Amino acid sequence: MKGEVLGYDHFGRGIVKWNGKVVFVPYCKKGEIISFAIVDEKRQYAIGENLEKKRSMCPFYSLCGGCQILHLSYPEQLLFKQEKVKNILKRYTKYDYEKEIPILSTEPFFYRNKVVLHIEEDRLGFYQEESQKLVPFAQCLLLKKEMQEAILKLREYIQTRKGLEEAMIRILDGQVMLVLKGKADVEEIRSFFLPFCYVLFLNGQALTKEKKLKTTIFDTTFLVSKDAFFQVNDLGLRKIYQVVLDWVKSLSCTVAFDLYCGTGTLSLLLASYAQKVYGVELSEEAILDAKENQGQNRISNVSFFASDVGHFLQRNKATPDLIVVDPPRAGLAKNVRRDIKKRRPAYLIYVSCDPMTLARDIEDLREFYLLEDVIMVDEFPNTYHVECLCLLKRKE
Repeated sequence: MKGEVLGYDHFGRGIVKWNGKVVFVPYCKKGEIISFAIVDEKRQYAIGENLEKKRSMCPFYSLCGGCQILHLSYPEQLLFKQEKVKNILKRYTKYDYEKEIPILSTEPFFYRNKVVLHIEEDRLGFYQEESQKLVPFAQCLLLKKEMQEAILKLREYIQTRKGLEEAMIRILDGQVMLVLKGKADVEEIRSFFLPFCYVLFLNGQALTKEKKLKTTIFDTTFLVSKDAFFQVNDLGLRKIYQVVLDWVKSLSCTVAFDLYCGTGTLSLLLASYAQKVYGVELSEEAILDAKENQGQNRISNVSFFASDVGHFLQRNKATPDLIVVDPPRAGLAKNVRRDIKKRRPAYLIYVSCDPMTLARDIEDLREFYLLEDVIMVDEFPNTYHVECLCLLKRKE
């Protein structure tokens, strides 16, 4: 079958019409005439397979599942994400927002500072999308080039020694963290990997004096532990925080809540623009990291709480004039949205990795808020994911 690609869905798949149905076909471009086959037919739509040769600079594209829109040029990717967010906000919210939504670009390749690799005997790679079938790779275009030395050392090790099952590599400011899982001799791991590792773990045991990486963001120093959530794109992270801080600088902020604060990065950056900041995160380990980072930078006007966000809002009686939220992909829980509407801070800044749950949440708040500004940051080039930031102002 042949058809014209009319546009894209939110996952970057092409949209083709067939027998009165919409067919979603991956790895194609808008305007192309493609040959496709139906692989799964539903009552109202179908899933298709692109029978044309998948054009890509990566031989593993479509196998590992890490990228979905690598076949688009970078300008085409940015346009797709702009249209995606604009359409989601228009379809799922009733805000009267007519401004163009800018997207801040990052480097399209070699940007990821973290990767998790799976190991089977003498093979190293990613799991195929929606399966546990290993896809060995020669080079990944998303990983920082500095990771290649660590990957080469891992390959060298597993050629003659079996037992390792998983490796996590994180690189910040040139420092390498390697976290290994599986059966291995501690002393052999230490002697083999120590020469190029700043932090080394085996099955949760630290084999180096240093247990955390150190990085600097806007003159503030942060320690990052092996299990800490930290943005995988260094440039994207700085652009996200710069947008938030530029907004906050223009506001009159006395008390700020930073909900879902992780290891406190943004909370500590907000400390320069508010008299008091409360950082809230469910993970106790993350809050311990946040407090350590606070001590490192000698910041006294931030208080951190290891708590469910909803429980914190129920118990804490402080009156914030600014709430910043950076929730997981599922967005804000109903009780959190309910408490925000009850408190009605003057401003709300929403940092989102999923435009769909973002639209749901801000639409729920629309009775009390105006949508002042929307900016996107391309945190994840070559994938359909995009970071979206919204500034909401309370209605008078």
